[in-house]
Amino acid sequence: MKQKIYYLIALCFAVSTVTYAQNIEPETITYLLRNTQEFTVFNRLVEACGLQSELSKIRDEEYEKAYLTGLIKDLARHPTEEIGTLPEHRYYGYTIFAEPDAVWEAALGKSAAAITVADVKSYLVSKGLYPQGSQDDNYTDENNIVNLFTTYHILPERLAPANLVIHYNELGYYYRTQGNPFTIPVEEFYTTLGQRRLLKIYESKESYGVYLNRFPVLRNGRGPFMDTSDASNNDYHESGEFLPTSGNALTQDENQGILVYQRDVNPIILQALNGVIYPISQLLAYTENVRTQFSLQRLRFDAASLLPEMMNNDLRRPMGNYSSGSSTTRGFPASQEFQYFENLDIAVGTRFYYLSGYSRGWTNHQGDEFNVVGDYEFTLKLPPVPADGTYELRLGVSAGSSVRSIAQFSLGTDKEHLVATELPIDLRVGGLTKRIKTGSVKSNIGWEEDTKDEVHNRFVDLCLHEQGFMKGPQYFTGSYSTTSVRTLEYNLRRVVWRGTVEAGKTYYLHVKNCMSREDLQFYMDYIEWCPKNVYANPTTPEDIW
Repeated sequence: MKQKIYYLIALCFAVSTVTYAQNIEPETITYLLRNTQEFTVFNRLVEACGLQSELSKIRDEEYEKAYLTGLIKDLARHPTEEIGTLPEHRYYGYTIFAEPDAVWEAALGKSAAAITVADVKSYLVSKGLYPQGSQDDNYTDENNIVNLFTTYHILPERLAPANLVIHYNELGYYYRTQGNPFTIPVEEFYTTLGQRRLLKIYESKESYGVYLNRFPVLRNGRGPFMDTSDASNNDYHESGEFLPTSGNALTQDENQGILVYQRDVNPIILQALNGVIYPISQLLAYTENVRTQFSLQRLRFDAASLLPEMMNNDLRRPMGNYSSGSSTTRGFPASQEFQYFENLDIAVGTRFYYLSGYSRGWTNHQGDEFNVVGDYEFTLKLPPVPADGTYELRLGVSAGSSVRSIAQFSLGTDKEHLVATELPIDLRVGGLTKRIKTGSVKSNIGWEEDTKDEVHNRFVDLCLHEQGFMKGPQYFTGSYSTTSVRTLEYNLRRVVWRGTVEAGKTYYLHVKNCMSREDLQFYMDYIEWCPKNVYANPTTPEDIW
């Protein structure tokens, strides 16, 4: 068997050598940019910023060796699921939202052939963009104004058209219905290449397509839609209005977003070996207005969106089974054995599983979850916040199982010296019941079903929040259900930490098992960064969605 394995490695090396000798260049992102006539200006920016090497990466060959030689092995069967089949590869991937040359020609009034990187820099300066950036000619510096502009167009994960937003179990939508009958907005927040900033990818029934950084006024039962005697005032659909711009913006209608493509139009999309290039119809920038809009909303992240490798290797699969290995379960090695995730350190003794949840009816955000067992301990790099301020960090939990655990959380900017948030959190506690291995006990935290009295419902929410609990969002359901998880006493959010966060810093969350039983689980579905101007707004309470 070993002889066969070494033969495979030698064969891979031989193929690689032959490819290089014949000078056959793979069609990577950099290859397509360089050889596509529509993106000559954007390609100049990429080259000036020195991003060619990064955008040419295809596969982690060290992982290939570790996998083929058996240095890393499948995880044992999950206590309630399947064997934790290891990913077969560790591919790199990228998504680029690029302005075609025609957009640059309209903006600068010059032919694409005549537009230089210096011209682009002058344009950015004239528009007041990235005032914190340096304006010298060292474009490879992440703090350079041209680098800030260019890298904001690039995500370090491959997002195919079907995965730009994932429609699965948002309220009113059923993933098996034909014809894309979209309902309430689905928005995904991703962290860009270079300096870490947020980019929103969005689609709703009313948008008729996928947009970047779209900020509509939603009928969320708050603000102008507080009167819930009209049911449509609290259905979370777009109202037809958009939030007013705040601070410097590229256009007056910037909050309508930038269209990526419409569903009923075949988009022109370039598929590279290691990524996707989407042409966009107007300039994309991380303006003061965009930052402000992000800082005025609750930011919800599906846990799988925090790990680019999940998309790059077709592991995020709420919409279907795997074609090989376990049908719905994947496992990942401890980081000491191999660092599979760039944004996640997994300690030895931790069995870290991803459960796709496909066709299971689970009341999980987008159906899937990470499920961690053993003497678990791991550290997650958190997504950035858009502005300095006070935020809550929340964790979506499901206390409907009798095999949850108690976890200690720590947080900070120094990964090696994180500070415990508070006391450990008992993740077995539901709204009415605490479920343990030997049975269940009454859990009186003040959870009540919603009534027609919105004032009373708000009072219940406030009392729960004071204790660090929140009901689950009205936003999603089980995949076979039309009932919101807000109605389920075991589907909750827990406030893990509250404090001051700086936009330019990277924060880490450390999670450690506090119980001796290795069969108990840590459930990781989604997290929220919520600014104080949302959760403690004196005039407009946070919505239930």
